[in-house]
Amino acid sequence: MQLALITGANGSVGKGICQQLLETFSDIHLILACRSLKNAELCDLSDTNSVFNMVQKVKERFVVLDYLFLNAGIMPVDRIDLAHGVTKLLTDPGYVARTGGDIIVQEVGKQTPQGLGQVFAANVFGHYILVKEFTDLLSASGAGKVIWCSSTTASETAFFDPEDFQCLHGPKPYESSKRLCELISIGVNAELRERNVYSFITSPGNVLSGITKGAVGEFLILFALILMRIFFCSGINITGYNAATSALWVAKSEPEKINPNLMYHSEINILAQRWVRSIELKYDEKDDIMSKKLVRKLNLLYGKYKQEWTNHK
Repeated sequence: MQLALITGANGSVGKGICQQLLETFSDIHLILACRSLKNAELCDLSDTNSVFNMVQKVKERFVVLDYLFLNAGIMPVDRIDLAHGVTKLLTDPGYVARTGGDIIVQEVGKQTPQGLGQVFAANVFGHYILVKEFTDLLSASGAGKVIWCSSTTASETAFFDPEDFQCLHGPKPYESSKRLCELISIGVNAELRERNVYSFITSPGNVLSGITKGAVGEFLILFALILMRIFFCSGINITGYNAATSALWVAKSEPEKINPNLMYHSEINILAQRWVRSIELKYDEKDDIMSKKLVRKLNLLYGKYKQEWTNHK
């Protein structure tokens, strides 16, 4: 039996990953990690205690983990610039497909009760805790895979303070958080490989995911996505099932044949034919320095919050 843990498993892309896993592997057990007890195991990635509690429950039941899908993400919305968005959609749909078109103005500066940046905690640090805590279980599988869910626009639109990575104060904190995930994946890969664990980066493309929590009407988002697919824009997957194509491709592929420095992007054409496209990630000498610094800072944070959880459990 194989074992996979999926964060954000009750959402669009997470649910699609679960569906494709069950269709692909005849003998697999899924751990659904998300914030809704009604739909899955309780785990709020923005709350470090919740993450450590979930880890403890998993370790009490399992000794091997084959796949860790780091899919969950939040995008707090401040307001919608609909006029600007419609103009961009009609005049430059490719830009909207790549960047979101600046339609959604994201909220910045919000913190968790534990003093972490909310987007940083939920999208980055909670997942980093899972990587650290589950490395032994992934190693026990002989070829465990950590599969990150990023965004094709992350390197293009990211902005963060290199001295304090949780300060995502630019106009697109969601995309900035995804860029940090890319830097982490590349930064920890060499260390993980020594334990027979592999870290890879995927992108679901554009999907009707509900991440804006109703700030934009779903029918408007669906209309925009259909229009972009008609205009042959890249990666307009619409459904979570289609968006999960790249994550499942990585899961099925031999790890030694996959490049950890590439992003694997879910693609679909107007005839709904799906495939995976590899994209060269921006990663130069400056990014390498930043990646190493990020991992060092995350290790310090990890040690701090692990100790706090240990003292209070």
